[in-house]
Amino acid sequence: MNEIKKILFSGIKRFICSSMPAENYVIRNPMQISRHSEVEFLFVLHGESMLPLNNKLFKAETGDMFIIDSWEPHAFGYFNHDHDLLHLWLHLNKNCLKGDILQVKSNGQFRYRFHPFELPYDITDLIRRRCSIARKKEGFITEESVDKYLHLPLKLLINEILLHFEQNHIAEIRNNTNDVIGPVKQYIQAAHGAHCSLDEIEKYTGYNKFYFSHLFKVKTNSTIGEYVNHVRIRYTAEADVYGIKHKDIATAIGFSSISAYCQWKRKYKNKIEELKEQIKRELKSEKKNI
Repeated sequence: MNEIKKILFSGIKRFICSSMPAENYVIRNPMQISRHSEVEFLFVLHGESMLPLNNKLFKAETGDMFIIDSWEPHAFGYFNHDHDLLHLWLHLNKNCLKGDILQVKSNGQFRYRFHPFELPYDITDLIRRRCSIARKKEGFITEESVDKYLHLPLKLLINEILLHFEQNHIAEIRNNTNDVIGPVKQYIQAAHGAHCSLDEIEKYTGYNKFYFSHLFKVKTNSTIGEYVNHVRIRYTAEADVYGIKHKDIATAIGFSSISAYCQWKRKYKNKIEELKEQIKRELKSEKKNI
C-alpha cells in the first residue's frame, strides 16, 4: 500500500484519450471487447503494457491516466504476455465513482487486489459535470477538451484517492472463500456476463467449480447462472436505450451468434422492456438536473 501511495502522490504524468494518435488495432479473440455507458479512467500504478482503445493501441506506463468515454470499445482483460502490472480502474456511473485496483502477475491473468472503494459525492459530481462539458463541442472527449476541462479535476481526483487511502483502511482481498464472492460478482459485472462459465470462474478463483457454485448459491441466494443472466439483461436494456447495434450487444454479453442472442432476448423480452422504460425515465431526470 505504501508503494501505491507514493505513485498517487507523484500524480499524473500523461493524459490519454481515444482521439489522440496511435497505432490502428482491432481487438481479437481471446481478448474481449467491452463497451458500456460508464465513463472509465485507468491510472497506471505500476508496469508497462499496451491498451486497446477505440480501434487503436496505446502504450500504458506508470503515471498515465486514460480517459475512456461512454460506449467507447476497449479491451476487457489483458494480453497473454502482460505481467507485473498494477492498475487503478475508476468507474463513473450515474450514482457514484467507484475504484478497483487490479493486479496482473503473469500471463495476463488478473485479480482484484483490494476491495472496491467509493469516492465522495462532491468529487464524483465534479468529474461527471466536467466529462459532460468536455464532450459537448465535438460529441466526444478530445485532447483539447481534456486539457481544458479535465486536466485539473483529474489531478484533484488522484489526490482525493490518496487522501481516501490515508484516512480509510482499504482491505486487501484474502484468498479464502468468504472473501472471493465479491470479486467474482465484480468480475461478472465488468465482463457483462461474457466468458463467465463455471470453467472460467474456476480458472479465475482457483476453486473447484462445483464447490464454488454451491458456495455462491449459499452466500447470495442465487446461482452463478442466474447472476450472469441478471447482468446480461441489465446491459442489454441499457445498450438498447443508447442505440447500440444488436450484433455489438450480442458480442459484449458473450453470444457467439446473433440468432442465439435474439432467441435469448425474446425469452426475457418483458424484463428488458421494463428496465428500458426505467432507464429512459432516469436519463430524462438527469437531463433536467444538468
